[in-house]
Formats: sequence, structure tokens, C-alpha cells
Amino acid sequence: MPRLARPLTRRRNFARHSHRTWMRSMALASAGWMAWWIYLFATHFTPELAPGFWVLTALTTLFAAPGLVLALWCVRSRIAWMFFALLPILANASLLALPWIARHYLLAAS
Repeated sequence: MPRLARPLTRRRNFARHSHRTWMRSMALASAGWMAWWIYLFATHFTPELAPGFWVLTALTTLFAAPGLVLALWCVRSRIAWMFFALLPILANASLLALPWIARHYLLAAS
């Protein structure tokens, strides 16, 4: 039996597109944070094999910069979606700020 209440026009998939963009930005943020944790693990257990700090900074910036752009791109005008998009925005922005914060604390500790 056909559904007569269903519109005959094609539905737009804006929410699906925004959700895919959100997932990509969170995947990039997770990859950047994974690089930080691998760096901390390597410097703790095998400091001679650990990469340099600026290599880590370049690697995390390569993940965080496109992740932040994607996170800002997925913001929609609904209040609930803005809160939903705030998570990857903050995750990628903190990942971009972390090298300068960590460098400050590393220089103060040594």
C-alpha cells in the first residue's frame, strides 16, 4: 500500500553530509591525539628512538588543521548541531595549541 503522506520530491541529505564531515574531523583529531600518545610512550620507554618534538608538531598540525576546517564546515544553524559540532572544533583546536603549551612546560621542566 503506498504512503500518500510521503512527499514526492527527493529528500536532501544535508544532515547525512554534515555527519560524515563530523566523523572525518573527529577521525583526524583522534589520529593527531594518537600521535601525541605514541610520542609520550616512546619518550618514556625508548627515548633514543623517539622522534623529535618538531616532527611531532608537524605531524599533529597535518592532522589538526584539516580536521578543524572540516569541523567548522559541518556547523549547521540548529542549536543542537552547534553543540554537536563543538566537540571536533575543540578537539582539533586544542591539538593545534598543544605543541606551544607542551613546549612551554618542557622548557620550564628542563
